[in-house]
Amino acid sequence: MSRIGCITYLNARPLSWTLPQRAPDAACIFDTPKAVSDRLARGDVDAALVPVADLFEHPSWRVAQGVAIASRGAAESVRLFHRVPREVIRAVALDPSSKTSNLLAQVLLAEVHGLRPQYVPLSPQSAGPTPPPEFDAFVCIGDRTFAMRAPGWESWDLGSAWEALTGKPFVFAVWAMRPRAVERAAPAAPVGQASPPALGGAGGDARATVPEHAAPAAPRGPVRESARDSSLHALAEALRLAKEDGVARLAEIAAAESVRLGLDRSFCLRYLSEVLWYTLGPDEQAGLLEFNRRAAAFRLCPTMAAIPFLEPASSAGACHESLDPGARRASGAAGSPRGSGAPGVRRGSGAGPPEASDPDRVAEIGAKVHASERITPAEAEALLGSDDLALLGAAAQTVRNRLHPTDAVTYAVDRNINYSNVCVTYCDFCAFYRVRGDAEAYVLPREVIFRKIDELSADGGTHILMQGGHHPDLRLEWYEDLLRAIRKRFPAIAVHSFSAPEVCHFAAVESLPVRTVLERLKAAGLHSLPGGGAEILDDEVRKRISPLKCTTDQWLEVHRAAHGIGLRSTSTMMFGVGETRAHRVAHLERLRNLQDETGGFTAFIGWTFQPDNTRLAAIPPAGAHDYLKTLAVARCFLDNIPTVQSSWVTQGAKIGQVALSFGADDMGSTMLEENVVSSAGTTHRLNKAELIRQIEDAGYRAVQRDCCFRPVTAGGGAPKPPSPQKQPGAA
Repeated sequence: MSRIGCITYLNARPLSWTLPQRAPDAACIFDTPKAVSDRLARGDVDAALVPVADLFEHPSWRVAQGVAIASRGAAESVRLFHRVPREVIRAVALDPSSKTSNLLAQVLLAEVHGLRPQYVPLSPQSAGPTPPPEFDAFVCIGDRTFAMRAPGWESWDLGSAWEALTGKPFVFAVWAMRPRAVERAAPAAPVGQASPPALGGAGGDARATVPEHAAPAAPRGPVRESARDSSLHALAEALRLAKEDGVARLAEIAAAESVRLGLDRSFCLRYLSEVLWYTLGPDEQAGLLEFNRRAAAFRLCPTMAAIPFLEPASSAGACHESLDPGARRASGAAGSPRGSGAPGVRRGSGAGPPEASDPDRVAEIGAKVHASERITPAEAEALLGSDDLALLGAAAQTVRNRLHPTDAVTYAVDRNINYSNVCVTYCDFCAFYRVRGDAEAYVLPREVIFRKIDELSADGGTHILMQGGHHPDLRLEWYEDLLRAIRKRFPAIAVHSFSAPEVCHFAAVESLPVRTVLERLKAAGLHSLPGGGAEILDDEVRKRISPLKCTTDQWLEVHRAAHGIGLRSTSTMMFGVGETRAHRVAHLERLRNLQDETGGFTAFIGWTFQPDNTRLAAIPPAGAHDYLKTLAVARCFLDNIPTVQSSWVTQGAKIGQVALSFGADDMGSTMLEENVVSSAGTTHRLNKAELIRQIEDAGYRAVQRDCCFRPVTAGGGAPKPPSPQKQPGAA
């Protein structure tokens, strides 16, 4: 049985919240950061969430990839309280529970103020909720910081000070393991309860261990290297999965921990979702090494040339073999929301290796499409490997003409309304979001939203696409009230709103099932769902570019539930973020399978990632060739989704027009307003007359449609959503 040292503090709970389920054969031991690190040093545990300063002292430890407790800017729970100006501090009391924060305080006082005061470690018994009066300053970390009562003392947030000094994130703790066979002493700690208790008044030194029957003494003597390595890799995977669970359940964790700690629930949620970050991405790695370099320069710790990661397993079970070693270092959730690059991303358009598919095989697959036969995922991947655009376009047009045997191309007059840009998912590909408190953060007042809809109505618009960030403070009632107000004031305008990740966020905030959330939104006036937030429906990619967003299965379940209550929805794919051909095809296959099941998708919209002003700016943008090829293959493969839309918003009007010869039968919308793609530097615009001209110049007849892709008729108000029906064409 493995033994895992876990930290009791609020900041660490997302990493251990589901660990007992992810590692059912392991015993979790909860204690302070210093205590669990000491246990790992003694060999009492196999892995522990350790302060990084202890990692510097133990070069034989190995770090689990991709998981950390980190922050950029204010950390809020790591502070230096001082009763005299910092410039004249002479004696500092050090927190007894973590070496990292004490080292950080010493580095900052030395580098920012040129101070080398006397440092005195406090005993756990002395570290209470009030300042030690005999010192000029004291370091305070963890949950004790939230309860600290220090009238007349100022506090210095050490996370903010570190960022101001270095411009880098700060990493407080990582999962570390003992990979080599070593002599291990029997555990010296007492045994007791298995879950973290409420923290006591003695500086948060409360402990919890495992039941005696579940925690046998660690074996003496050597452990076989191969068996131990295999066990550690399985344990590392459990730690990674537990982290993913935790960041997806922050609302649940905040609710429970607020009761345990006597803190405000909204404060706990903001702290976990906005202040902290749980991925050890490239920026975090750079910050960790920078901290070691600066601390070692003052001879506070040994130098660590590189982070001693646990090497990936050599078996087929190793994670993310399609990505390069830089991506594997980020372990599933690779890439910090603060990162500047794209670790492990294949350079170029991201359509996989450069070798082309066999032309004869591609021709055979094309003939299969012309014969109205359903193609397999392997065949779709082969088509993506072809550069024969003429063949691909002709095959896609065959499917388009079979589903739409007319000369009509539809378009819409609508408006994108982004009700808020405040978001807690920090997606690497997004240039639109802002954190709460940012000078550019906003929530649109209702009168502003109404004015935008008035302008749309005057232009002959039929519906709004309303989406926003995952705002941590807006409750479901806020959205319901807004929908009711829009329906009352604008009965002729349909509300096509709220992507699957938003719905998942609403459900998490309210602790409600997704179906219940959708039923309430529909009752309030929601007409249909957009397909946004899909990006690439493959968790290997999602963990790298949007690790805090909903998973693939969650995205699909939202749309399955929507279709089940009579809401139609669109489906989407944003590609060109470093994914492989196989990733794109897996995405399309998941859409096709759900459409076979529910028949609720009205359309597929694919577009290319726009990298400017994002943390994935190092990825060269996918060009028109890749876009048209992917669009054509999607049309061939998605034989059960009625409409495929052209993406002139990302590709420009001319390529949008060309897409009408590659399977698209819809030209999108006039988009009186668009903020998300334009935040990434792409600002193509077409008014209604220009959009109609693009369609007619391509030889088609322009037909305005509603949000359910039906021709617009005069009068009648907002159309009622049709019931989803399974589409023909599934073999």
